[in-house]
Amino acid sequence: NNVEQTTILRNKNNKEIYKSDIVKHDEYIGISKFGKYCIYINWVNDKYNILKKDIATWITKRLITVVGNIYDNPELIRSEKNDKR
Repeated sequence: NNVEQTTILRNKNNKEIYKSDIVKHDEYIGISKFGKYCIYINWVNDKYNILKKDIATWITKRLITVVGNIYDNPELIRSEKNDKR
């Protein structure tokens, strides 16, 4: 297991979200990241770029769940990137 920096935020199941966690909303998969001024979600299979990246939107509405992280579950990201094409 790899140790990442906490975002201090929690998902809809009250699980803490860390940098590089893989999160899910409906059929969409994203990676939590730290920007210069905010924490955001890089949605990997949002081919039309319709989802908000600001993590606060998803946290306040309790809409995302943590399904893994990029180190322990890279297959989640690879399969979603392949489906995006």
